[in-house]
This record gives sequence, C-alpha cells and structure tokens, in this order.
Amino acid sequence: MALFSSISFMMISMWLYGLGKSLCVQVSLVSSVSELFEGVFVIDFLSMSFLGVVCFISGFVVIYSIVYMSSLETSSRFLAVLMVFVVSMGFLLVVPSVLGMIIGWDGLGLSSFLLVVFYQNSGSLSSGVITALTNRIGDGLILVGMGLSLVCGHWSLYYGAGCGVMLCFVIILASMTKSAQMPFCSWLPAAMAAPTPVSSLVHSSTLVTAGVYLLIRYSEIVCSEEYWGLILMIVGCFTTIMSGANAIMEVDVKKVVALSTLSQLGMMVFIIGLGFPLVCLFHVYMHALFKSLLFMGVGSIIHLRNDQDIYRLGMGYLDVPFVSGMIILSCFCLGGVPFLCGYFSKDVMVELCLGSDLGLFFMASIVVSAIFTVMYSIRLCKELVSNFWGHYPMSMGGDSWVMILSMIGLGASSLLVGEVVSEMVGVSSWIFLEGQVKLVPMFVLLLGWYVYWFFFLGDLSYGLTGHKKHGFLWSFISHMWFLPCLNHGTAVFGLGLSEQCIDSVEAGWMEYVPAGVIVELLENVGEVHCRAQSLDYDAQMGLMIVSVVVIVGFCFFVGFLF
Repeated sequence: MALFSSISFMMISMWLYGLGKSLCVQVSLVSSVSELFEGVFVIDFLSMSFLGVVCFISGFVVIYSIVYMSSLETSSRFLAVLMVFVVSMGFLLVVPSVLGMIIGWDGLGLSSFLLVVFYQNSGSLSSGVITALTNRIGDGLILVGMGLSLVCGHWSLYYGAGCGVMLCFVIILASMTKSAQMPFCSWLPAAMAAPTPVSSLVHSSTLVTAGVYLLIRYSEIVCSEEYWGLILMIVGCFTTIMSGANAIMEVDVKKVVALSTLSQLGMMVFIIGLGFPLVCLFHVYMHALFKSLLFMGVGSIIHLRNDQDIYRLGMGYLDVPFVSGMIILSCFCLGGVPFLCGYFSKDVMVELCLGSDLGLFFMASIVVSAIFTVMYSIRLCKELVSNFWGHYPMSMGGDSWVMILSMIGLGASSLLVGEVVSEMVGVSSWIFLEGQVKLVPMFVLLLGWYVYWFFFLGDLSYGLTGHKKHGFLWSFISHMWFLPCLNHGTAVFGLGLSEQCIDSVEAGWMEYVPAGVIVELLENVGEVHCRAQSLDYDAQMGLMIVSVVVIVGFCFFVGFLF
C-alpha cells in the first residue's frame, strides 16, 4: 500500500512540476473581523514528491521490521507508533497553516520520543529525554510563529512577512533544532538508542529532514535578507565539519552513520543559505534513499552479531555477502562515486559552491567536509566488510530473504534514480564552469581516499590510534566539540530550576493558602477587569498610562535600591 502510494505521489509531483502549477484547497472554518481560521491543503511538487519518498522508504522499512522486530512481543506497538510518525510527517508536508504544522511537528516529536525509548532501559530513556527536550525548543518556536501570524490576522506563515526579522528567526531556529544543527546537534547520535528500523526511516528521510523541509518551504521568507542566508551558511559549515571529523573517530557503528547524516544535513542547510533550495531538495531525496539502505545494512549486521562496535563487525562478505554488497553500494553513494545517486546531487552542490562568489573560509570548509565524507565512507566499508580482525561469529547465519527483499528496492533506486531525477529536474544545466573546475569533485574523491590511507593505514596510524588517542584534540573532536556536555548541563539546570519552582510554589505556599481565598482573589481580579472594560475610551487610556507610570517607577525604585 505504501509503495503504491509513493508511486502515485511521485507521478502527481512530476505532473505538477511539468505544468509549473500547484493546487491549494482552502476551507474557511472561522472568520471574524480581526482573524481568519482556515483549513488549507497544498498539493504541489514539493509536498507530493517529499510524501512519495517518505511512503517509498516507509514501505521497505515495514518489510524490514518484520524480521528485525520478530523476536519482540511488542512489535505490533512498534509498527503502530511508526505509522503515527508517518501520518504526522504527511500532515506537516501538505498542511502549511500554523495549526496543521503544530499537529505534524508535535506528532513527529511525540512519536520519535516513543520510538527512541522503545527499548525500556536507562540508556534509551536518557537519549529520549535529550531528544524530547531539544525538539521542544522547536515546538515552542512554532507556537511563537503562530502568534506572529495571528498578529497579521492569518493562520499561515506566508502572511507573516510583515513580522520580518522575528519570523525569520523563528523559522530558522525551529529548523535548526529539528535538523540537529549546531548547537542542537547532540540529540541525533543519542537517538541511535532506537531500533534500527527507526533509524532507517526517522533519521534519514523524515524527522531530521523536517527542519530542512521547513527551510525549503519558506525559503522566500528566510532568504529575503542576505544576512539570514549567511547565518545558515555558517551554521551548516560548522555542523558538517564537526560531524564529519567525529564520524572518522567514532567507534559505535550506528553513531558513525548518524554523524554522516548530520554532516549531510549541514551541507543541505549551507546550500539553502546559498540560495538553491531545489538543489537541496534533490540531495535530500538522494540522501534519503542510500542512507536508509545503509542503516538497513548496518542494522542487519548488528542484528546478527549482537554488537555495535565497529571493530567487531568485520568480514561481513563471508557471512552476509548480499548485505555487504548493499553496504558498499550505499557507502559509494555517500562518498560520491560517479554515476550513483549520491554523485549527481553532491557533484552539483560542490560545483555550485565553486561557481559562487564565496570567501576562502566557505570554500575550504566545503572541500574539507567533502574529504571527510569520503574518509568515513571508506572507513565504514573497510571495517564492516573486509576487516579480518573484527570477525566474530554470527548468532544466526546467512542473509534473511525478507531483509534482502527490503533492500532490493532501495539498492535499485540508489543505482538508477539519480540520473533520471537529475535529467527531469535539470539541476545540472544551471552550472557553467570551466573543464578544469569540473574535475574538482573527482579530485576531492581521490584526495579523501589518499588522506584516509595516509592517516589510518599508513605510518601515522599509531599516532592517531595509539598514545595520542586520549589527548585534548582527540577528545575535542570525538566528543562533538563538547556540545553534549553543554546541552546536558543546560537540561540539568532547567529541570533543577523547574523542580525548585514546584517545591516553592505548588508544593510550598500554595498548600497553605485555603482554596476559598484563591477563588475569592480570582473573582475580585475578574470583577476589576470587567469594570475596567466597561469604562469609556479616555478612561481606559488614562488607566493604562497610570499603570505604565507605576510599573516604570517601581522598576526605577528597585534599581535605585540595588
């Protein structure tokens, strides 16, 4: 059903893209002089194509989950929460009004929390709390966006352009929390405590790309001022460099894949800031296909070996040859090997950066992040497929035919879809570079291969993995620039402050105040408010001025005392 729906959505999206039109269904629910509450559904190329990709991947993830979660009694609950997650994503895609966005946004946050804490242990609970608290920041900002829209008399962010700077700030910061951009990036590796099917869907094409989708949807508002694009470029550069360097040193194989996702998200945000949202959308789709395949392949080996240490998962081509082949294919797509789906999108992004008038910092950041991408892609291939020293016996032998079936569609898509979509959308026709500059992506690919061999397989391998492993630089890079410590400290401080407020207010003096006194106080306040509203206009303005003077005078008095 999901696969059939994905094909239908993709056909509709291509039809709308060819016509250059979109369909908007608008139903007026409540209308007054000051505001208008409408139910709006937008059917355009962006929403339909995104929904088609989500349904396509979710269909294969459900097939994959049949085997992966078969040993658990709560597998039906897992599938139910997964479907709630997909429906919430659909709501976010096709309902652009603020209320619809709130439903989809909060649905994603709630269902992702339930999926992260699915394995009921302390580690999963800790990861789920970090994920939930970080995403609640974005939820609160979306509520602020609702208020800004109501100021303009409408329930859509499109009509909130009059709020200007504040609205752009809300959209960008909410997107940063959901897409795990700096400094909110520590929750994504922590969310790897969820089952692998969750990572294949949630952390490749839905939850982490929801923020990117929001930036693409409102790119005209976000990029209306040049400095907002500059902020996105700076955030994207720092995120992709930090996560790429950390992925080279991480030991947990699922976190390596998560950090690779974080690196690509930083690149997407950078391209949006550069002013090419359609190119970013193209890379979102290509990345979703091969990253879901990579999560499935890694999850199959974890499922059979019952271990996540990357150095204990070697020689996979002997035990699971098909899965190993899919891992190699997805890593090649991730590294940008020519004629695979990852090549067509990454090549366009690198060429756009080379052809744009960027400074030395941005150019160097893009080249370094591309080199890091090649390095951690080669590392995944080497350690999972051909590392003899990491060969441990399987708990059950051979490839599962159901898992193979779930990977065939994604593998075929990774091989074929890139060139087809590139020609249909025509993103490569936008770039005009000299022949030597066109060879830079290939040079970066070869340079990343050489740098990995030189540092990890050559004479410097002891310096990186031996006595220097516990130095400050190693700790700084491998601990995500100590951002998890910052986020953990902030969360502990906020929760501690909330606990003190509860102890001193709700469980403190309010326990000793009779309920009748509180009710009488509220009635008196309400009566005073009603009398103030019954006054004429001049009296109300006078009362307001007196109140402001009293408040300002009180503030000056307190400042004079202290």
